[in-house]
Amino acid sequence: MDCEKFSLDFYRNGTAVALGCFDGLHIGHKAVIDTAVNFAKTNSLKSVVFQIKRTSDTLLTCAETADILRLWDVDKIVPQLLNAEFKNLSCEEFVENYLRNFLCAKFVSIGYNFRFGKDASGDAETLQKLCNRCGIKAYITSAVCVDGDIVSSTKIRELLNCGENVSRYLGR
Repeated sequence: MDCEKFSLDFYRNGTAVALGCFDGLHIGHKAVIDTAVNFAKTNSLKSVVFQIKRTSDTLLTCAETADILRLWDVDKIVPQLLNAEFKNLSCEEFVENYLRNFLCAKFVSIGYNFRFGKDASGDAETLQKLCNRCGIKAYITSAVCVDGDIVSSTKIRELLNCGENVSRYLGR
């Protein structure tokens, strides 16, 4: 699996995309990614993690991310820097240009709290509606909890700062 290089031939027959920041690859992220991987396997598609990368505050390197995603049976990682140009895309432009035209998505898996588009104006339901218009099936994954706490990268950072064990949140 290559974290940066890809060819258009890879996408030609369609993909199942897990979409998000995936900065810590915790069990909530795994639920989103597993949904896309399972759909891809069932429907003879390639599985893609489209990882929106912030410039700072990441919990894993690209190599660490690739190693974990390889174990999770992901076919391809497509990193996208969260730069000014990407932030200024409308919700419609993102779905049309990235999901439909670039990734040839047939299926998209997202978390319940996913935000996208200019000023984070779109949410998971917005993405689902726009995908449906383009013939892309979108699935919204529910929150994953540990001991009543929603698993999130923010929660993991908080626990790490307190010196607590986060293995139950990471699933590893």
